[in-house]
Amino acid sequence: MIWADMEKVKAELERFVKAKFTDNISVLVILGDYGTGKTHSLNYIRRISRNLKNIKLKIILFEHPFENFIVFIDKIETLLPLEEIFTIVKRSIAKRKSQITKSLKKGYDENILDSVMVFEKAHILVLKTMYPRMHSDLRTILARILATESKEIFDLAKKWLRGVPLTPTQLRDLGVTGKISISNAPDISADYLRIFLSDGGYLLLLIDEFEDLGTIGDKRSLVSFRHFLDKNLPGLKMVVTMTDDAFEGLRTGKKVFIRKSYVPLWSRLDASKKLRLSNLNQEKSRLFLIDYLTSRDRSLKNKVKIDSNALQRIYKYTNGSPRLLTVIAQYFCSMSDFDGRLDNKTISAVEDDLELRMKNEIRLEAKRTPKI
Repeated sequence: MIWADMEKVKAELERFVKAKFTDNISVLVILGDYGTGKTHSLNYIRRISRNLKNIKLKIILFEHPFENFIVFIDKIETLLPLEEIFTIVKRSIAKRKSQITKSLKKGYDENILDSVMVFEKAHILVLKTMYPRMHSDLRTILARILATESKEIFDLAKKWLRGVPLTPTQLRDLGVTGKISISNAPDISADYLRIFLSDGGYLLLLIDEFEDLGTIGDKRSLVSFRHFLDKNLPGLKMVVTMTDDAFEGLRTGKKVFIRKSYVPLWSRLDASKKLRLSNLNQEKSRLFLIDYLTSRDRSLKNKVKIDSNALQRIYKYTNGSPRLLTVIAQYFCSMSDFDGRLDNKTISAVEDDLELRMKNEIRLEAKRTPKI
């Protein structure tokens, strides 16, 4: 058990996963403080999504941090490699072979010397009809690979997609004028994914700790994310986790996280499905500890007893945070002489160690919080 309202949260997450993919991006925003189970929710979604049948689904998880769309397309190319995308394009192009032949003959002298250039232009024309909104750089690169069938060009294309700096000569070989940047990466990312989606595929994009986007919510990264959402990619679901402070910071710019307000993105996320997670109350904290301890050590089954005073002290340390409760449970599991009894005497004997562990956990989280 990790959530405050176990059955409700599971039902909401399963409903989102099982819902049909639509013609637009479907977004679920999971909100909650540190330790309430946001990351656990993403892992749960990923696990149950793998059980979906009769669907060609790719799951892309950004655990932390998302940073920006240059990093985004790098990860996409790793999980959805150019080889796979190129195979889809090549198969689609083959179906349009007559169109390419017609384009080749139209307006060109049969004795033209640079036949590769003509063949490439023919592919560009066909790609324009197949993917009319495709970014020109991506279209040019795909056409050049199709026309030359060169491994060198293919390898350069993979490097370019991953944001690897290329020399002016290499860029000319690819047919592009510059590298992927914050401004064009959202378009190229969306168009790259659109090829996979056009072949009957579906995508589940999971982004944890959205507040760490860019340089703690810098404006350019926020704008690029809003731009990506506006692409309305069919067959794509996205789940984003963030703190309530970060969500409110998008609107006001006055919170610790995301101090750069950007209302257009906030309004899009606000209009999406939202799920709020919270800490556990005392009784659920008690049940959480019992479940965790017995799952880690089966010899403790029916032996874990937590008296009220001990529970109050534990709750004082954790405030019902599932993450902090887990730290405490792990500590007791590591004790060779732990017999399942949690009373005042047990807590007092390990109080210093518990306080230190709680402070370390809180300190780790504080490191992620930018100083104002």
